[in-house]
Amino acid sequence: MNTEADRALRNLTIVGLLKQNDKLVTTGDTFAIHPPSYSRGIYRMWCGECRENNMQRLRETVEIAFQFVVHPSAPSVEPDIASSLRHRTVSRMIDALHQSAVGLSKLVDTYSDDVTMQVRLRLLSQYIRDTLSAAAHEPYSSLRSRGGLSLDDDSSFPSYAMVIAESQGPL
Repeated sequence: MNTEADRALRNLTIVGLLKQNDKLVTTGDTFAIHPPSYSRGIYRMWCGECRENNMQRLRETVEIAFQFVVHPSAPSVEPDIASSLRHRTVSRMIDALHQSAVGLSKLVDTYSDDVTMQVRLRLLSQYIRDTLSAAAHEPYSSLRSRGGLSLDDDSSFPSYAMVIAESQGPL
C-alpha cells in the first residue's frame, strides 16, 4: 500500500472511533481525538486548529481512500500474494470509510451549536455512503479491467461489491 493510502486508512479509522463531544485534530500526519476538557479549546487554538482546515483534511482523506479503492496499487511481491493483499487492504479501506461516516455523524452531534458545520459533516458523510453505494452497483468486470479485484484470486474472499454491501448498514 502506498504512503497516502496508509495515512488515509489510519486517519479514517481514527475518525471512526470518534464519540459524541470529541473533537478531531488534523494538524499532523495522523489525526488525533481530543475528548472533552476545559483546556481543549485553548489547546486547539494554540495548535492552529480550525474547523475549515479540519473539513479540508477530512475531504482530502476521503478522496485518497476512494482513489485507493478504485485503483489499488500492487505491492511488490508475487502476483498471487499481491492480489490477496490488495483485496484485504481494499476491504479494510472500505470498512474504514463506512466507520468514518459513523464517526462523522457523531461529530454532527458534537457541533450542535454550529449549523454550518453540521451540514458540512452530514454532506461528507452522505458523500461517503453514496459513493460506497454507487461502487457496490458498479459492474464487477469494469473494476477488473481497471486493475481492481478478481474473484479468481481467492474464492474465500468476498467480492468487492459484497464487501461494500456488507459495510453498508444503517448509519
